Amino acid sequence: MYRYIVAMSVDKQKIQNDLIDSGKQTVLHIIKLVLYPDSPSVNHWKQEIYSFLHDVPKLKGSNKIPEASFIFNAISSWDDMIDKLVIEVQDEEEVESSVEVNIDQLQTMISEYHRWAADELSSSGILRRSDVYSKIDEIMNKGGNT
Repeated sequence: MYRYIVAMSVDKQKIQNDLIDSGKQTVLHIIKLVLYPDSPSVNHWKQEIYSFLHDVPKLKGSNKIPEASFIFNAISSWDDMIDKLVIEVQDEEEVESSVEVNIDQLQTMISEYHRWAADELSSSGILRRSDVYSKIDEIMNKGGNT
C-alpha cells in the first residue's frame, strides 16, 4: 500500500492572492521606513517586511516553485497605488514626517525590492532574514532621502 502526501503544494490562485496581500504589506512597510527613517520602529518594520514575504509554496499539480514573473506580478500589484498608500501610512502613523516624498523614486525602490524578492523566491522558495534586511538597507541607502 502506498500513501501519497499532496498537502505540501497549494493552488495557484491561493498563492497569487496571498502574494498580493503580502505585496501590499511590504509596500506599506517600505513607505514607513522611508517616511520615518529615525523611528524607533525601524527594526520592527524590517521584521514585518520579512514576516509578510519570506516564502512561497510549491504549485499544486506541478509541485514546483512559481516563476519569478508570477511572483513579481502578484506582489507588485499595489505598486501603481503608492501615492495613495503614502497617505494611508501618514494617516495611520499620526506623526508628521519631515521627509519629502518623491513618488517616482519611492516606486523605484519598492519595485527593486519586489524584483529581488521574486527572483530569490522563484529559485529557492524562501528568503533568509539577513538577506531581506541587507536588501532593505541597500535600497534605503541607494534611494537616500526621497
